[in-house]
Order: sequence, then structure tokens, then C-alpha cells
Amino acid sequence: MRNIAQSGRSMLEMLGVLAVIGVLSVGGFDLITKMNSNRKAAAVIDEIGSLALKVRRVAREYAYVPDDGGAAHDGYSSLGEFVNDARAYPAELKWANGVFTGTDGVTYTLTSNEGTSFSIQADNLTTDMCMQVLTTNWGSIGTSGFVSMAIGSQTGSQPMTIGGATAACTTEQGGVEDNFTITLTFR
Repeated sequence: MRNIAQSGRSMLEMLGVLAVIGVLSVGGFDLITKMNSNRKAAAVIDEIGSLALKVRRVAREYAYVPDDGGAAHDGYSSLGEFVNDARAYPAELKWANGVFTGTDGVTYTLTSNEGTSFSIQADNLTTDMCMQVLTTNWGSIGTSGFVSMAIGSQTGSQPMTIGGATAACTTEQGGVEDNFTITLTFR
């Protein structure tokens, strides 16, 4: 005859299994959240790079040597003029009222500076996006045309150190905020 009391699992074993599943679930959600945050930050970096590249590409297309033997125009000496050229805008970004909307509500405004440079202002950045943008190596004038970056009234060298980016991407009270603005200038 079979003893019914000895078959199956005890309540204690079932609680142990549930506890293990709970711990694994919390870890999984944290990992998914971090991966999603990194993906959004990488998309912002791609969008800024795409905007800068497109404006510089349009300027290069305008390089010419006049037929009358005058001075050659390199396209870059009036780079700011090409900020308002529709061909400089990446198709993947939505444009309305002079502002591009990109990943997760981040908006970009292009500003023509005096002749040889332009600025890309990225608004509504989360803390993770802010950290990623500030610690990215944007290249140099010779490679990407990158000149400088600023967050609020602070200017920084690039790539910023993790400590510098952490200080720049937190509030004065040490809290986390999801509304940072970074301006990058290209030539």
C-alpha cells in the first residue's frame, strides 16, 4: 500500500522554488531595463552623428572651383548656411517647426554659427543618455569636425571622464533628472 503523506512536494520546498524564481525575475527586469537604457543612449549618439555628418556632406557637395578663375569655394567656409538645407536632414528623424524629434522624445535643434561652424542642441536627455553623450569620443576637427561641447553653462573636453560626466549629469542636490540639454559644435 502506498503512503499518501510521502508523495509530492512539501510546502517549504515550494516556497523555496518561488523565492528563487522571484530573485531571478527581479534580476531579469533590472537587466532588461539597463539594456533598454543603453540602446536609447546609443540611438541618441547615432542621431547626433548622423545630423553632423549630413550637414558636412551637403557642404562638401557645394565645393566648387568657379569657371571665371576666381577663388575655389570649399563648402566648409560657409558651413553654417547648410544647416537650413533640407538635404542635410536625416530621413529617420521627424522634423517639425525647426526641431527634429528622435529617440524617446529627444529633440534636436541645429543652429548656424558664424560661417564655419554649426551647433546641434539635444534636449530632453535622460541621465543615462547624458552620460553616454558626454563620454563619447566625437573625434577632432580633422576627422568629424567636432569642436566643442557644453552642458548648461559648463563646457567640457571630450570625451569627458566618468567622474566629470557624473557631476554634469546630476542635479545640484545630487538627484537624478531626466531633462538635460547638451550642445555640440561642429566645423
